[in-house]
Amino acid sequence: MRLPPTLFTLLIGCVTVDQAASQIEYTFSKGKGGCSKGKGYNCGGPAPSPAAPPSEAPLIPDCYTYGYCKGCNYSNGCRLRVDLECTYFDADNVIQTCLGPRILGSQPPDNMPFLELTESTCTRNVELDATIRYRICNDNNMKYNPTFSNTFIRYRGTSVEPGNWDNQIPAKSCTETAIRRTIQACNDPWLAGLVVSVSGNLANGAYCQCFNREISKAIVTTGVVTTPPETEPPTEEPTPEPEPTCDFKDVVITELASPEASYAKYIELYFGDENCEGVKITEEIKVISYGPGDCEPSSITIDLKGKTIRDDGFLTICNSASAEYFYGRGECTVIGGLTSPANLRGTESIAVVDSEHDIIDIFGVPCTDAHPNNKQYFVNGRAVRKFNVWDPSSEYNYEDWHVFPQCGQEVSPDGMDINEWKEVVGPVCAPEATIIITEIVDKDVDSYTNVPRYVELYAPRRRHRGMGFDHNLKLVIFHSDSEEPHWPSAVSIDYMPESGFLVVCNKAAYESYRSECAEVSYDIAGPANSNGNDQIALISGDESGWFVVDIYGVIGEDGYDTDHEFLNSRVIRKLHVTEAVATWSKHDWQVCKSDIPDPNKWDSDECGGAEDAPSLAPTDSPTPESQKDCQFFFTELGDCEKKPFIEIKSTCPGVTITRDLTVVSWKEYGLSCEVSLKGMVVPDDGFIIICANKYQHNQEFGGNFDYVAGKWRDLSVCDIEDYLLLAGNGFNSYAIKDSDAGCDKSDCVGSNCHSGCGDKYLDIYGYPGSSLAYTDHVYDECRAVRKMNYPYGQSPFIPDMWEVICLSFSFNTQPGEEC
Repeated sequence: MRLPPTLFTLLIGCVTVDQAASQIEYTFSKGKGGCSKGKGYNCGGPAPSPAAPPSEAPLIPDCYTYGYCKGCNYSNGCRLRVDLECTYFDADNVIQTCLGPRILGSQPPDNMPFLELTESTCTRNVELDATIRYRICNDNNMKYNPTFSNTFIRYRGTSVEPGNWDNQIPAKSCTETAIRRTIQACNDPWLAGLVVSVSGNLANGAYCQCFNREISKAIVTTGVVTTPPETEPPTEEPTPEPEPTCDFKDVVITELASPEASYAKYIELYFGDENCEGVKITEEIKVISYGPGDCEPSSITIDLKGKTIRDDGFLTICNSASAEYFYGRGECTVIGGLTSPANLRGTESIAVVDSEHDIIDIFGVPCTDAHPNNKQYFVNGRAVRKFNVWDPSSEYNYEDWHVFPQCGQEVSPDGMDINEWKEVVGPVCAPEATIIITEIVDKDVDSYTNVPRYVELYAPRRRHRGMGFDHNLKLVIFHSDSEEPHWPSAVSIDYMPESGFLVVCNKAAYESYRSECAEVSYDIAGPANSNGNDQIALISGDESGWFVVDIYGVIGEDGYDTDHEFLNSRVIRKLHVTEAVATWSKHDWQVCKSDIPDPNKWDSDECGGAEDAPSLAPTDSPTPESQKDCQFFFTELGDCEKKPFIEIKSTCPGVTITRDLTVVSWKEYGLSCEVSLKGMVVPDDGFIIICANKYQHNQEFGGNFDYVAGKWRDLSVCDIEDYLLLAGNGFNSYAIKDSDAGCDKSDCVGSNCHSGCGDKYLDIYGYPGSSLAYTDHVYDECRAVRKMNYPYGQSPFIPDMWEVICLSFSFNTQPGEEC
């Protein structure tokens, strides 16, 4: 059977395979939808009767509304949906769909127009900023495991690869990603257009595949409006169009205002479904609050049922009538009162919940306290959702928010923007740790192209070493007399090794000094590759706003023939300068011509004082006496075939651990276990493996000694056996704890220090004192793998540094590979 060409690119294909049946049947759904079955499956009904050819080119009703998911129901229970959306804001700031109505009787791509524009409009080469959403929904009663082979999303023939797109999808759930693209409506047809495809197995082994494709371009018209011919009045009363329904769960918290002035506080919500504009809420939707450290919400809530959403999609709850008087009449949709969650203190967590008390969207983490500068503290300030985060989230991700006041940047009532949602510049803060530049090298060698160069950074205070940072600190270069950093080559400084030194090398320096380099910048225009006439600086911020923290050189002044030129030289900071200085002074530095570099040392500020500097060869492994230089961090947490393991990477292979290090697990119901690493010898490959059962682990993973390039990899078998530590593994939080850290109590803010500040977490996956249950970070029957570009410990937990990988098939594997 051959499909009519009219329907070819309208197809949503859903393929299942069954060896028992013997015939092929098709059914097509209205508009864009359709099903295509493999041999032997009925796709929901008998084959349709052939349609009579249309006399004109009627429009197929546009059933591709914003946020709508289409479905294909199979007799064997294989129920999948794939959905595509494209939307943009027009000149009146009204959301529009990029996918226009279908026209029968034409060939692709004209049968799927992008939108209709006049010739005069097209001559101006209109560009539209479009948001494109791809969605896969599993409507089965069991989880669905996509495979790699036919699971992908594409835009104009180019794959889009968001993290976790190919993870398993729980029953009755969807996974979605969105991209932004600028589309030239008239001159830039989509070619291969938008494609979403998924294939894999259900938990019962059934194989399913679904896909969706859209091709669009602009239809150019002359701009002439034609009058349709008169038609005979209908003999019957036409059926009224159904009223548009609002998805009340498509709601996000966009702003929490808690200024010092007690009369001007509010909670601002936005309903993303355009059918919600001006609609009265008919479902049970409530706003609740959790007090600081409270795991249960307050009994005082704000019931939104019966309240009317504004015509612009906002619903704002103010704490008093005085707020409406200040912000303007009609700006407050609801007056919650001084005892309601709207009377924000700036230390609570705020959530929107449904009738089942399931969280739709949330700001903050229940059970935790809010402290200044910890990304959920907005006393005398506000929390603003970033403009590109449109989807509700039942878990708080601080990277989705700008939270004030950070660094003392308080916000008054005049600084609020009630019933507006726009991108704002987040707080620009000084780094949370003192880090300074101590050495810059442009080595004097007989080469112009392969010159070893590096920049050495140092943390003078012990409490700032051996940890990751959540600040926006970057090492940058100001080329020649430029007054702006070269942003493409900026190097983020978000951790500091235990030694207190972090050396950023160029390629030639890395080839010379190897393990002395903590970071390698291959950018020939980067800060680690200056030939002496540039300015090297540590800055805080980004292109939208920044300030200098520490600097060598004078911004705007070319270094040639000045007292800050360092061609073929080594620059050393004077030993007495242990604070960052934003303005360069020649009295703080020593410029040494043709001097010997000494990376990771700062014990002399005299030229020629580096007699013990390393040779141009890799250094030996650290000795047990230099334990402060050793780093320990998780690289993989596995729960494969119920044979769990933990993989830890150490930068000191072969040493005996003399520090009081332990691995801690937190389980459900407040249970915890610890395993000590003190006294063990780190294997020669630098990996430590902890397993639940040595015999089972060796049987499953032993015997393969091949290195897999580009992946964390252990070449040994199980080093430590501890069943209790790993019991419940895929739901446990884990940390590496250093009980000898001596964390300075004055510096403890709860982010990286244990209670009492005697212990420090070197690395963590999950949350101290809490399991992973009911979070997005569970890896039951899966693997949590650290991304390769984060080779250091980090506390607190940052989910973006990890990837959870799950597959629907199993085979013997090594830690570091798929399970």
